[in-house]
Amino acid sequence: MSTGAERPRDEIEIEGTPPVHLVIEGGIQGDLATAAVVVNAVPRVVAHKPGLITMLNLPVVAGKGVAP
Repeated sequence: MSTGAERPRDEIEIEGTPPVHLVIEGGIQGDLATAAVVVNAVPRVVAHKPGLITMLNLPVVAGKGVAP
C-alpha cells in the first residue's frame, strides 16, 4: 500500500509452464477487493457448523464459478 506512487499497479508473477506475468495498471482498490472476499465467503460461512470461525476454518474463497 502506498500513496503518490509513480506507477501504481498490482503485479503477479507465476513461475510455471507457461510462466505468467500479470500487471493490473492502477491496481485493485483495497476496499473493493476486501468486499469481494467477504461476499464470496458467505456461502461457506452459512454452511459451516455454528460457533466462532476464522478464515483458517474455511476452504479457500474464490469467486462464483471459479475453482479454488
